[in-house]
Amino acid sequence: MSRRQVVACLLAIAALAAVAAWQRRPVEGEGSGPEVLVPEGTLALAELGRIEIVREGRGGESLVAARRGERWILPELEDAPANGEHLQRLVDAVDGLVGESRAAEAALLPDFELAGEGSFELRFLGPTGDLVLWLGVGKRGPRVNRSFVRLEGDDRSWLGHASIHGALGIHGHGDRPFEPDHFLDLYLLGVDPEQVTGIQVEGDAPWAIERTGAGWRWAAGGGSEPPDERQATGRAHSAARARATGLVGRMDLAEAGLTPPLARFTVVHAGATSSLRIGGPVPVGEGEERPRDERYVALEGSDRVWRMSQGVVDALTRSLE
Repeated sequence: MSRRQVVACLLAIAALAAVAAWQRRPVEGEGSGPEVLVPEGTLALAELGRIEIVREGRGGESLVAARRGERWILPELEDAPANGEHLQRLVDAVDGLVGESRAAEAALLPDFELAGEGSFELRFLGPTGDLVLWLGVGKRGPRVNRSFVRLEGDDRSWLGHASIHGALGIHGHGDRPFEPDHFLDLYLLGVDPEQVTGIQVEGDAPWAIERTGAGWRWAAGGGSEPPDERQATGRAHSAARARATGLVGRMDLAEAGLTPPLARFTVVHAGATSSLRIGGPVPVGEGEERPRDERYVALEGSDRVWRMSQGVVDALTRSLE
């Protein structure tokens, strides 16, 4: 066979391969128009008992959120509190979901990441464990507020008109790992800033203020002049939104510098108190070159240890003088 004939054969093979690929391509053009995939009112967070998020492959990543009375917790993260706002956002993204059909063949599901490695399964269950809704979630759509989805028992691929990826804490178009901390409630004190009536700091530089009908005043010691009203109110708001950087879990409290704590930050609110024990610095982790610039912290009465940035700790405990 001459060189010219070899080249012609190769070009013919390439053309046949291109035709085959074209025929197998996911069709993302105009479909039959938007259709309701999940009727509005199917999901309500207050009526659910459990939400399961499972990702195929990649280590079998999963996350479970379960209702315990009036609270939502994450059983796989030592029953840590769940972020109710983020759970509500996920429910809102799915309830009333509208989509457009993009393919009907089961063989094309992997092309949309609706089957196999990388695909998500969302399972919404009722209080008694009955399945309310199963939804498969694939890759992000052509717009940030679009996600490819499939329904239970249905081989069709749909372009869902909702930011489901954003509700799952997955941003951008790259291959980003599943991040369960997205559903973790990192706001430790969780108080209403308008109900804060007192702040007390114990440690090397103790101070305390309290709110009266006439404004803020020093509760013990302090300067000769009343604390700045704006700064004191700002500190109350900072306390209400004090956010951890991550969950450590159960560990030796003495090793973390929490028994006794190196400092304690206490907020008085609506007749109750919430205290945050502040421990030692988080050491350099394996493979890390620099310190995290974080401190171990724990809520009073709990042995669950969290990490909090040094900047947040300083912002809470720094004197108003």
